[in-house]
This record gives sequence, structure tokens and C-alpha cells, in this order.
Amino acid sequence: MKKILVIAIVCLLGSFAAAAQTVKVNGTIVDEQNRPVEFVNVALISLPDSSFVTGSTTDGKGKFALRATAGSDFLLRLSYIGYVGEQIVIRTPQGTVQMGDIILKEQSVALDEVVISGSNITQKVDRMVVVPTATAMKNSYNPYDLMLNLAIPHLKVDALGKGLEANGGSVQTRINGIVATSTEVAALLPKEIVRIEFIENPGGRYGDSSLGAVVDIIVRRRETGGLVNKPLMLPTYCLARTMWWPSSIIKSHNGDCSITCLPVTSRKRIRI
Repeated sequence: MKKILVIAIVCLLGSFAAAAQTVKVNGTIVDEQNRPVEFVNVALISLPDSSFVTGSTTDGKGKFALRATAGSDFLLRLSYIGYVGEQIVIRTPQGTVQMGDIILKEQSVALDEVVISGSNITQKVDRMVVVPTATAMKNSYNPYDLMLNLAIPHLKVDALGKGLEANGGSVQTRINGIVATSTEVAALLPKEIVRIEFIENPGGRYGDSSLGAVVDIIVRRRETGGLVNKPLMLPTYCLARTMWWPSSIIKSHNGDCSITCLPVTSRKRIRI
């Protein structure tokens, strides 16, 4: 009986010793704007022999968690295309090591861009930038037609229903970085669009972690133009000595182009 008890105690102490030899390294990778960076390669290297111990990638919140056997110094190595790599020495770690927020700086040179020849697509670190071609704009009546004609990878476009889908989830639309409805997007003219930025799997950076993608339509900022809706005080036309007085007039204008819509729901007929 005593022998069995001794064996049990030895095994228990052995398990405690094994647990004490395990070290955990946790942390979060963020950019210079304090936004989480996902898919960063995180590796734990043993020192001084520089042998690979374990590795992982950051999740949608920029977090990582590594486990290793204690007993040596470690080098935490971080790398991701478009960012300056980072290396941090961890001296004889014990238990759980909380690294906190680690900031990665973007490359100052344009080496992070991959241009797909002939398609006007530039793949940046966290988004795909698509510059509309002249042919695509010519054959498009609104931005949804344009996105369909551009055939943006992984973006499903319903031009008729003005809907977007990507990676099995909904797509948030923006105009110059500001959230916009499908009606507001459809009101844009294709010739006004400078580029379309397509952000896949954005995580919670745009206020909704369930989003499949974000489409940010960058348009030229208008120096003139706008929308006017006001009562009409003067007759708009005269036909057969009869003048029609609409109750209001809505005029959308931009530069030399102007469109006038005349409501006919309320009008008065005056004989002259």
C-alpha cells in the first residue's frame, strides 16, 4: 500500500514539474493606427541555436498564442508582407508571458504592392484596389454594372437587385470611406469613380464582425454641383398659351450637366 502511494506521489510531482516547464507566449499585433493585423506570421525560435520551436498566425483580432517547453531563451519573430519585420528576445520565460500590443510599421516603399498585369488590379496589404477600365465604364450605367463588368475576384454582384455578396457574407458599401446605402451607391455615375477598394474578411474593423467584405468606392470630389429641392415661383414652359405651374422642382447639377425633374402631382392651369 505504501509503495503504491509513493508511486502516485512521484507521478503527481512529475506532472507538476512537466506543467511548470511549459511556457505560454500571448500577444496582439496592431498597426500604427492601433488596428489589429491578422495573418501575421509569428514564430518562436530557440536561442542560441536558432532552431524553430513553434509558430502560428494572428487571428481576426490580431491575437496569437504560442506554447513551448521552458528552459532556454527565445526569439519571437514577426513577419507579414508590407510590414517591417519585428524580433523580440524573451529571456528565460516562465509560466505565461503576456507580450501586450506589438506595433508593426508599414513598409515605406511600395514593395507591398502586386500589380496584376492587364487588369488594373493592385493587391495591397489589406485590400485589393481596382481601377476601372475605359471599356468597363463605357458599358456600365451605374456602379453595380461597373463592378460586374470588372469581375472583381470573390465579389458576387447582383446588378439588377443592387446587391453584393462575398465569402458567403454580406458586403458593406462605402463612398470615400463613409458608409453608404445601395441607393446612394447606385446614384453615382461610373465616370466619377476613381477606384474601388475591396477589403475581404475585414473582421470587426468596420463595426460588424460578420461582414464578408467591404467595398469602398473612391470618387472624385466635386468642386461644384449638388441637389436643389425648392418651390417653383416661375412657369417652366408655355404650350398653346397654357402655362403649367408645378408645385416644386428638383434639380441635380454638376458642372455643365444638369437634369430637371418636373413633378406633376400638383399643378395649376392658367389661361393667358
